[in-house]
Amino acid sequence: MIKQLVQGLLLTAVLLAPALATIDQTEPYAMVEQVATELLTDYTAQRSAIEQDPTILRQLVETELMPYVNHTYAAYKVMGKAVRKATPAQRQRFTEQFRQYMISTFAQTFTVYTDQRISYEPAKAVGKRGIVNVGMTFIDGNRPPVEVKFKMRLNKKSGKWQAIDLIAEGASILAAKESEFGGLIRQQGLDAVSDLLAEKNRIAMQPEQS
Repeated sequence: MIKQLVQGLLLTAVLLAPALATIDQTEPYAMVEQVATELLTDYTAQRSAIEQDPTILRQLVETELMPYVNHTYAAYKVMGKAVRKATPAQRQRFTEQFRQYMISTFAQTFTVYTDQRISYEPAKAVGKRGIVNVGMTFIDGNRPPVEVKFKMRLNKKSGKWQAIDLIAEGASILAAKESEFGGLIRQQGLDAVSDLLAEKNRIAMQPEQS
């Protein structure tokens, strides 16, 4: 359950919400802590409404998380070598479908958050590094603490940090998606996997039947 929580927070606690107070994306450690605090507070405040209308959670992820996830980087990693042979239209379609799939995944797993206490890794000097791991520890009652690390990548053009991966219990979510969809791309082709993602997204966006 904790691992699901961590996955649902991937880029959630590590990303920023546009509706929040201004967040300094040039400081990855402070960025993680502020976004986690603000976003989880917002989710908790809307929990009752979300139980009545789950699409609110999807909207929350869309507006408060995805603008700060480098979904294009993630999508291109998953496409792998297929990127070279794909047309611009094929790359664009897969990237958008993968983005929608990420929203669905985050929204689905986000519901396991139940007010666990979170301890944040103290800030460290980044220096000239372009990628840093920022740690958070989830403390859940009598269970052993669970540490997760958000992999942050510096956009050299904008000077801002963005989340590209989450490492939970030694497992990289991005690597898992590369394995899951990358294999299908090699076997069936990029268009077929884009179609698969589109169908998954269509089902995910349908209202639940009461």
